[in-house]
Amino acid sequence: MTIFTLPLRHIRGKWLRAMLLAAIFTIGLASMSGLYQVSTLVADNLEKKMISFGANILVTPRHETLKISYGGYSLGDVTLDEQPIRLDAALKAIDGIGYRVNIAIVAPKVLATSRISGQAVALVGVQWEEELHLKGYWEVEGAFPEAERGGGGAASSNAKNIANEVHYGFI
Repeated sequence: MTIFTLPLRHIRGKWLRAMLLAAIFTIGLASMSGLYQVSTLVADNLEKKMISFGANILVTPRHETLKISYGGYSLGDVTLDEQPIRLDAALKAIDGIGYRVNIAIVAPKVLATSRISGQAVALVGVQWEEELHLKGYWEVEGAFPEAERGGGGAASSNAKNIANEVHYGFI
């Protein structure tokens, strides 16, 4: 009897027990490696999503704010001397940030108020290529706009159709 013949004799004598033991070990190893693969995949996916969110940096115009209160009650803030931001200069400044390689995406938004058909509306301008990377959860009926178009709520309240061109003047 050698060290190699002992297991073979045991398997011949108790083959059902040996097969059951081999099946249990196989199932255990398969489940452990499967759980490891799933946890690695979930961790990598979560890391990618967290990196894609990144730090949110908000660039706003330089302005002076006057806090108004009367008798201890705050009546709100008044913005004075607001300087507009030039988009190309702001993007150039963002590209000059020391750790720019860590910024996943720059998706500028331009916010303004205007009057359309005599009614005050808020306008939001985006660059669709960057915005779609940032907001991958958006669903679209049809296609994304290619130019300045009125949205659904603004269009219906101004007797216009979605995607009609609108002419506006800033307030």
